[in-house]
Amino acid sequence: MGLLADILNAGKVMPPPASWPIRFATYVCTLSVLYAIGRRGMDWLRASDAHESESIWPWVAPPSGDPTQHPNAHPRDQRHPVRQISATFALISLCWLPYAILLYPGVIWYDTEQQLLQWGGLPNVYTDGQLNDHHPIFDTMLYGLFMDAGRALGSADAGIFVFSLLQMLFTAGVVAVFLYSLGMLGASRRAQRFVGVLLCAFPPVPIWACAVAKDSTNLPFLLTFILLLFIGPVTISNGIPQRRLSVLHPKAWTAALTCCACFITLTKKTGAIFIIFVTIMYLARWIRHEIHMRRPIRAQRQCHIAHVQQQCSEQKRSGAATHISGERTIISALICAAVCSLSLICLIMPLIVLPLFHIMPGGKQELLGQAFQQAALTLSKHAESMSDADRQAFTDMLGHDATARYAYWTVDSVKGDTWSPQQEQALPAFLKAWVSEGIRHPITYMQSYLAVEQGWFAFPHSSDSDHNAYLTPTPTHMVTRHFDGAGQLGLTFNDGRIAGVMEDTISWFQESPIGMLTSSKALWSTWALIFLIEESRRHRTAMKTLIPLIAWNAILWLSPVTTTDETMRYLMPVFFLVPLTVAMLTTREASTA
Repeated sequence: MGLLADILNAGKVMPPPASWPIRFATYVCTLSVLYAIGRRGMDWLRASDAHESESIWPWVAPPSGDPTQHPNAHPRDQRHPVRQISATFALISLCWLPYAILLYPGVIWYDTEQQLLQWGGLPNVYTDGQLNDHHPIFDTMLYGLFMDAGRALGSADAGIFVFSLLQMLFTAGVVAVFLYSLGMLGASRRAQRFVGVLLCAFPPVPIWACAVAKDSTNLPFLLTFILLLFIGPVTISNGIPQRRLSVLHPKAWTAALTCCACFITLTKKTGAIFIIFVTIMYLARWIRHEIHMRRPIRAQRQCHIAHVQQQCSEQKRSGAATHISGERTIISALICAAVCSLSLICLIMPLIVLPLFHIMPGGKQELLGQAFQQAALTLSKHAESMSDADRQAFTDMLGHDATARYAYWTVDSVKGDTWSPQQEQALPAFLKAWVSEGIRHPITYMQSYLAVEQGWFAFPHSSDSDHNAYLTPTPTHMVTRHFDGAGQLGLTFNDGRIAGVMEDTISWFQESPIGMLTSSKALWSTWALIFLIEESRRHRTAMKTLIPLIAWNAILWLSPVTTTDETMRYLMPVFFLVPLTVAMLTTREASTA
């Protein structure tokens, strides 16, 4: 795939075919070395120390007293969870706080600028000042209210900073609970400390935790949703609680999961797609498990001796019923969460909330970006062989200059920022022509798609002048942006000297030989996922542990661009999910689920 990315870069000179075997061998060797290092690292994380401390951090000794009753919890985690969670929260907050202060008032992304301008009634890319749901209106309201509160108290910049700080602390709190829960699920102290140190010390993590962007606002709700899935609800058999990893009984747990799903959808529209993906994968896994358990031949093989059959029947009566009940509760809760998310984004928001508050709906061009990109490339390469009707349908939708605006690495140039009535009228004919031309030119469509998504599988190398496109930049310079209309909003702070030094330092490391490898977008997204899937198969751990990471990677492959700074907004949750998933694979729950 790395070689494929080199070949598909349509905007550059294709590498000579004679160099393809050399590039291929280099990529294979690099991945083999990384895989070997990863396997050694996972084995080291799984190993438990001979004398593990009762606390996550050795300097935090739990006080004496009776342990909290958690029948399924590891003994080391039975003492005073509040103390351990508080210590972890304090450590994370102390490590993250300097970034929030140095990046005062906060890294305000381009999309957030447009949202703030809309809230202030000022002209922006999407409207002349009217509120628009192109970006989630819930986020616009949050940012706007904090900005207004700060302005009322004397500084709009301070209002944005307070929001940034609260968001960072919220995320730190969720991560602290997550780390403690890993111990409850049986993770080794090494795994817990590895995740804790990585999330504290890796600069992109705190920078993104305090960024003023919808993706950062979405993050703590996303992590809470995944945490609830991992710990599950309390399961009850014959009136007796059997599972105490969670403090929530099924109804309360379902309500909490559904609320998180709704906030995930409100803060980021693709959050609804994530919820649906997770639900489908959990449902498919449960159906497969049910079919497997009902095969009589399988049951006979497992219980081929009468004594074993008796033991199996006893286990079924005592434990299996509880497990099935818990699984059904999780499936039911996920279906409820998915239905609520879909209802929120497809019915409640467009049919009730937006008309009630006179908010303009977002355009359909965001959903059709890849189709527009494929149509533009088809016009560029096959215009003469297309039928008149298909060519006209593409032109009516994209305009006569579509081929001139086409850029292989992003769909934004073709799709535009707004949706016109003329495009709405031309949509049926366009979709018909798009399907027709896709059947005739599937290679062109695939080339267009992979060229846009190449950031998720391309290797950075110093000979490429655009190697930064494949790294994970942290554009902290956006703290200094003095965009048009900022002064009218009261946002006047523009001293970005420290932010500039921070960005230059991180960029320097990422462009070094080690940094270029460890900071690769492809490594954090596609290659990390493939490695963890293989690691799960090697140790026969539960694949359900990987479902959230798989679902988010699936969303990544729907991105409209993967080689710009904006791409980091899409990738940011992976910086949290990958280390947390690594630790989850070392738990007792992952091994027995």
